[in-house]
Amino acid sequence: MRTRIAANRAALGVGLLAALPVFLSAIRLLAADWTPIGDNAIIALRSYDVLSTHPPLLGQYSAASEVLGEGSYSLGPMLYWLLAVPSHIGASAPLVVTMCAVNAAAVVASVVLARRRGGTALMILTAVALVLMCASLPSKTWVDVWNPAAGLLPFTLLIFVAWSVACGEYRLLPLAVVVASFVAQAHLTYVVPAIGLLVVASIGLALRRRELDAGALRRWLLVALALAALCWSGPLVEQAVHRPGNLVTLARNASSDHPSTGFRNIGRDAYVRTAGVPPWWLGVADGPVDRFGDLARPPGALRIVSSLLVLAALVVVLVVGRRRGRRDLAAAAACALVLLAGVVFVASTTPIAGLLGITLRYTLWWASAAGMFAYVVIAWSALELLPRPGVWALRAAAAVAAVWAAVVLVRAGGGEDRLEGRYEPMRRLAAALERSLPADRTVLVGAVRPSSGYDAQYDYEAGAVYALRHQGVRVVRRFPEAVGSWYDAAGKRIDATVLVGAAGEAPPRGARLVARVDSRVVAWLVP
Repeated sequence: MRTRIAANRAALGVGLLAALPVFLSAIRLLAADWTPIGDNAIIALRSYDVLSTHPPLLGQYSAASEVLGEGSYSLGPMLYWLLAVPSHIGASAPLVVTMCAVNAAAVVASVVLARRRGGTALMILTAVALVLMCASLPSKTWVDVWNPAAGLLPFTLLIFVAWSVACGEYRLLPLAVVVASFVAQAHLTYVVPAIGLLVVASIGLALRRRELDAGALRRWLLVALALAALCWSGPLVEQAVHRPGNLVTLARNASSDHPSTGFRNIGRDAYVRTAGVPPWWLGVADGPVDRFGDLARPPGALRIVSSLLVLAALVVVLVVGRRRGRRDLAAAAACALVLLAGVVFVASTTPIAGLLGITLRYTLWWASAAGMFAYVVIAWSALELLPRPGVWALRAAAAVAAVWAAVVLVRAGGGEDRLEGRYEPMRRLAAALERSLPADRTVLVGAVRPSSGYDAQYDYEAGAVYALRHQGVRVVRRFPEAVGSWYDAAGKRIDATVLVGAAGEAPPRGARLVARVDSRVVAWLVP
């Protein structure tokens, strides 16, 4: 008993050390006085709406709408559910703290599950790998509320949960369902790999069913199904009351004959950069990460050859694990292969309509988790299947890896937030709007977009909508697709209009300047 408690304490301690990138990310963002703007403001707004008479049933407005010109959304509102209470507690900091807690918990749980699968060696290997993986993306990613980022570490946890379920841990079925539902609803890029992981978990559990307590398995399965019904209640209700409904629209988009990026152009290179040396997950992000830009450059011979060796190694682990009765090794290799196949699928099938092709710059962020797990599986399998090295060699390797992780942790995460310069102007704009508008008025918020399409106007406009809503002002928009029909200005009496525009433009007739937001953007109030 004491040994088990000590081991659990050790796993928790190592997990907290592995979560240092998450804690440092939160500290940096809070020190910068992070404020919701742009898409983050829309997410905060919809989260605020969860505890209202018009709760969201779907997730974020999706760029996939460009395929057929029909509005489509991420599958569900679970990210909004997570942030509902924090968005009411405060407009900014509680959101960061919540994401920090969730993502740190995901890291710790991944390390704990790694120890349960492979003991101390796999626990340390996983912890170091997680730190290195976190360095491959901008620091802000690990506490960002933006939906592609919010699903990353929960998705990493799903990998370890699915592997554990495949090894017979049926008590984790409810957790697998909840985490898989969360990441699949956060962003469409996670749907295929999440389904693949659940399939591997289900097959592994089915192969072990004769070894398990049938009654207990049935009970935990019923709990998982009940949670699945709860998690997917919003999307199912939306599909039932709307025509054609979001699920049908997404199915139309997926089955359309619009051109996509393709395997030869993008899919193959995405795999090579995920698995080949040096893989994406071992890079250090000193600035914004653009994986679409990476794919525009052909990979070198080393990457191509090493990626094939990684694939061959995983197949060998799968086959040898099955033959030697090591189902844990076989299940781990199966999860890794499914993840790598998911990278190829997502990269190959991304439509190129409009600007959809360049969304790969962030929809392939999860390839870091896929590559990391593939390398962890290969390294751990080598320790399990090959002659064991001496204890001194293992300790030396662990020390080197820990030092490497510490160096990478210090190097990573500096100056990568391109939006940091807009937080303070957004706070000034919110304060100016609060002084200018009483809470009992209906205010239309819009943007005057110049020909240059300066994206700060969208950032401040969305931030103004959330700020006013948080202040108790009734806000409406001309184009409410991203925020829901409750915000539709059509047919509503407008008491005032707030317009965000470019500095130097002629103001609208009768408008007065509310705030000079920054050197290029101003806000006007039209009574």
